[in-house]
Amino acid sequence: MKMIARNVLLLAALSTTWGCSSGSAPVDIGDGRTGEKLEDYAAVWEGYAEAHEFSDGSDKLKLTLDATGNGTLEIGDSARLPPATDPNVGYAVTFGVNYEIQNLVPGVLYPLNTAKVESARVQFSVNPNEVERDWCAMQTSYPVNTFALDNSTGYACWPDGRTLSKPDGTCEFSNDDFSAVVDCRRMYLCNFGEACACDAQKCTVNEPPLAKQGSYTKFDAALLDGGNSLVGTMKIGPDEAQSSVTIRLQRH
Repeated sequence: MKMIARNVLLLAALSTTWGCSSGSAPVDIGDGRTGEKLEDYAAVWEGYAEAHEFSDGSDKLKLTLDATGNGTLEIGDSARLPPATDPNVGYAVTFGVNYEIQNLVPGVLYPLNTAKVESARVQFSVNPNEVERDWCAMQTSYPVNTFALDNSTGYACWPDGRTLSKPDGTCEFSNDDFSAVVDCRRMYLCNFGEACACDAQKCTVNEPPLAKQGSYTKFDAALLDGGNSLVGTMKIGPDEAQSSVTIRLQRH
């Protein structure tokens, strides 16, 4: 009789537990993290991009995220890139279509565009141009013709003139005042790739409006394994041909 009574009490306790988890409230995935708040994702996350290699041959990823949605993303397994020191030489880039920077560079700590949570998934994007932030700040701002209907003047880190890429791999710039051999990567970054945005006083990294952020790296992931795993997708590459890569990260 004692055994029967004990079994009845155990079943009653289990029934109470199941009843509590069957309501409409979010399921607790461990340590009070439901995946519906930014603070649930606040951590240092390390892992990899599944079946994908970055330009240094590594698949590693490291994400640092705080409770306000700010943080950094680092790809690959390369040493941190040295800072830009020469404004006349293009810095640390591999160009894509139209000389735009379309992929992240290993060895760079990229700031996140502030993260948000939707449907228990953390989402953010990263501007590939961020690799040029310090280099852009070193550039001289030049007034240029924007070729708008009103013939207005804008600003860029490359003056108006004629540019020429030569078969020997060098580039030449000329205008009515002078001509000179110039670094091709600098010319591409300023004259074509629009990595920098300038005003009358200075230049900084270009952050296109939302409608033109097609080459931004996009991140979308959900918590698993009691909140200790972050699994989702990372979209990389140019807007017209972005590819989705599965990412798997662990909380540290």
